[in-house]
Amino acid sequence: MRVLICIPMLVIACVANCASLAQTMPSVDEVCSEAVKSRSRFELEYEIDSLSQTELVCLVVRQAAMIEILQDRIDTFRGILTGYEDVTRELFSSLAELETAGLPYEAIGHDEWAARFVQVPPLADLSVYEAVLELMYRFDDSAVQNGTIEAIDSTVTVGGAEIAASVLRIGRVGMYFVSDDGRRAGLWNRTEQRWIEVSEDMREQIQLSVDIALEKESVKLVRLPIAAPMPIDLEASESVDMVSSELADTSRLVSRPRADSDANGPDVGSLSSEDLRQRSRSAGADIAHLSETIEKVMGELSAIRDLVEWSLGEYVKQSLSSLTHLHTYPHAQWAGRVLSQVSAPLDMENFTWLTPQQLRQFGLGQLEEIRMARQVARFRYPVELVDGTTEERSVVRVGRFNVVSKGRYLAYDSSSRSLRELRRQVRDDDLIRSTFELVKSKDGVVPFGLDMTGNQILEAFEKLPE
Repeated sequence: MRVLICIPMLVIACVANCASLAQTMPSVDEVCSEAVKSRSRFELEYEIDSLSQTELVCLVVRQAAMIEILQDRIDTFRGILTGYEDVTRELFSSLAELETAGLPYEAIGHDEWAARFVQVPPLADLSVYEAVLELMYRFDDSAVQNGTIEAIDSTVTVGGAEIAASVLRIGRVGMYFVSDDGRRAGLWNRTEQRWIEVSEDMREQIQLSVDIALEKESVKLVRLPIAAPMPIDLEASESVDMVSSELADTSRLVSRPRADSDANGPDVGSLSSEDLRQRSRSAGADIAHLSETIEKVMGELSAIRDLVEWSLGEYVKQSLSSLTHLHTYPHAQWAGRVLSQVSAPLDMENFTWLTPQQLRQFGLGQLEEIRMARQVARFRYPVELVDGTTEERSVVRVGRFNVVSKGRYLAYDSSSRSLRELRRQVRDDDLIRSTFELVKSKDGVVPFGLDMTGNQILEAFEKLPE
């Protein structure tokens, strides 16, 4: 196991070099002869009953240095765990706040959705690892939710009356309902934070969408009422500040400054041989206890490191395949760099870890992904046209599902961060008209021809023979 290999090497690295100890414990040179200094602390402890006065003094001084080094490491590692704990608490709170302002998970009376995305777990009852694990699971659930559809049986309140209905979630873009008797349908208005009913033709499209989500109908494009796009500054998203992607390691630790009274080590010169042996045995027990403590703390850090490595990989994979990558790619690049380091083999002497600041940056990127996934966004972007030319256009991205411009559906290539017109377009006049209306709309809701598979139907249509 990673921890079992790393811990002994860390301990050995701390004591094997007498010159290194001399820098942090000047009294080693003062009390240890050259012959004694060539013998390790472990050798001296093994022969403690037969050591001379000089050898005992040297051993006690070395043990004191060892205790200080181990305590420094423990303080540092516990400080990292405390940092993780603080960051995790902040991110849980931010996630719940963001989700509460989004779709009405609690308003529809569905406890599973509310527990997954809105409710903060009892962090006081969780270890730091368990809290980070729950946070990573929530972020992973959120990443899946960003681009999926789902329908459940629930209830909604419309005009003060409770209605039994099927509730449909389209990623984070919107939520809709159809009453069980099929006579009423509507959508969640984020601005007004309430359900509003729609016209009869939209009711039929919402019913069709529910049936598709329940696999009662084959997947096809549907016209759903979508919120008017909001303008997005693409340059602002590209200039986001990132913390360093470099991992921290134990080689950067600096021993705590000691008081002047301790500068020459413990006052051992006046002690008898028996007192020195007693002090050495006590110090040996302290070292063993501190070593066990370090192993436990580093075990938790190692587990968190592996956990974040998994979550980073999932995030990078999801981000690169998403239309929101248009806006979040700086964070995805940063996450990729951190992932390449976290995935590297551990140095046997210098245990590396993700800093609390990096964990926070990762969480903030996940929250930004959620914000972008629920937006219908308008922005200027170069578009490769069917004839091979490129033209900067006003384009609209509908969450993680579709991107359109001037009556044309577009495809996104994450490797080159480019948009292009699909060579073949749908020939339904209503769907074509809906793309124009969405791009030019300023407020309210607009019926839009949505590919709920995230462009898969449109791109498959492009590949069909003429």
